[in-house]
Amino acid sequence: MEISGLYIYIDGSDLEGVSEPVESAIRDWLKSKDVPAKIVNVLHERTPDLSSEDYAQWDLGLNLEMGQIGCLSELLVYIHKLAVKHERDFVIGYYSEATGISEDISFFGAESGEPKTQEIAEFIGIENC
Repeated sequence: MEISGLYIYIDGSDLEGVSEPVESAIRDWLKSKDVPAKIVNVLHERTPDLSSEDYAQWDLGLNLEMGQIGCLSELLVYIHKLAVKHERDFVIGYYSEATGISEDISFFGAESGEPKTQEIAEFIGIENC
């Protein structure tokens, strides 16, 4: 499997009250650590299959290319603290530009607990620091 990078997004689409503070916190942390990750904050249009109670899909988090990862555990500790603060869970997964495949690896946060950093690092084939 050729992994191009990782994504770390909030799990869920009911993000109206947290999108701005979460995006800002992630942006500030990335800037302070000089990590050139791509911030993602996209509220998709509603699709016909959604009921009136359903939220439109909302992607909020970051994308990192493999060369941008650096210290994965430091990033995941920070994102976990952010998740607990905002009572949310995050999902981390990988994507492959060569195959067009993306797949979730693990959930962590307010309900799912701490990230399994060592297992994630081993899965994607990087050294955890």
